[in-house]
Amino acid sequence: MKDNSMTQEVKIPPLVEFAGLPAAGKTTATRVLHAYLTDRGYRCRVVPEAAANSPLPSLKRSWLFNAWTLCHTVCDVLKESGSESNVVLIDRGFVDSLGWIEWFHMRQDIRSDTARMLQKLATESQWFSQLRITFLLGVSYEVALRRRHGEAGRIVNPETYAQLDAAYENVRNRMREPGTDFIRIIDTDRLTVAQVHDRVLREVRKLGIFGDAIA
Repeated sequence: MKDNSMTQEVKIPPLVEFAGLPAAGKTTATRVLHAYLTDRGYRCRVVPEAAANSPLPSLKRSWLFNAWTLCHTVCDVLKESGSESNVVLIDRGFVDSLGWIEWFHMRQDIRSDTARMLQKLATESQWFSQLRITFLLGVSYEVALRRRHGEAGRIVNPETYAQLDAAYENVRNRMREPGTDFIRIIDTDRLTVAQVHDRVLREVRKLGIFGDAIA
């Protein structure tokens, strides 16, 4: 008997992701776009940042933490299969996970075969093919520290910020093949929330999944 589990596919709505450095404004940008779309009658769901609810806070600088958040995100996205949502917004999703995996690999904190396994999970076509656009939000360490009211930490420090920025850039460069450049960089240092939202809308309009109602 043929095993259909290898060929069975799920129908996942279009995905829009917000990724990037801590304090770059990912959660705020997700919340603002969600409010904008729902106010205009779109069925819009949000996959919240998994890291905020992780039971492994002590492992935040370990690849195990990222493995947990990636698996949690996959589960949340799969819950939307067959739903009537027009779009699903992801606060730190697959590209974000790829950035962290790259960072761990650059630091030699993860075996190469383990990194490849997690990268394959993040880019599995069942869900990754539905990722229409990823907004990679950037922020300098100085501005991030100010947004956090001067609170530094294990991740929010100059060395880690520089390393993570390079890791995200490596991921973006690998994905800039002809016709597949779906990552848009927005430097939020000197932008207000409204200005970030305007830039997001400008790109979202080009996707063609919302018709003419986004003005």
